[in-house]
Amino acid sequence: MEIDQKIDVQEESKVLRHFPSDLIDFVKESLKPTWREAAVESIKQFLSSSQPKMTKLAEGYVSKYGKS
Repeated sequence: MEIDQKIDVQEESKVLRHFPSDLIDFVKESLKPTWREAAVESIKQFLSSSQPKMTKLAEGYVSKYGKS
């Protein structure tokens, strides 16, 4: 009876030690699709809002340093 209780306590202790890590892995895997979607959407939004500025910058660079 004592041996069974020791084994149960040891296994419970092992499970409790690994629980935080397993929980973190589960949450990360669950959020990956949402995070990727949000990141891609954020990048698209940044590029679309920055495009006029980047175009103007590139045109200014070409007009100043470009060879005709």
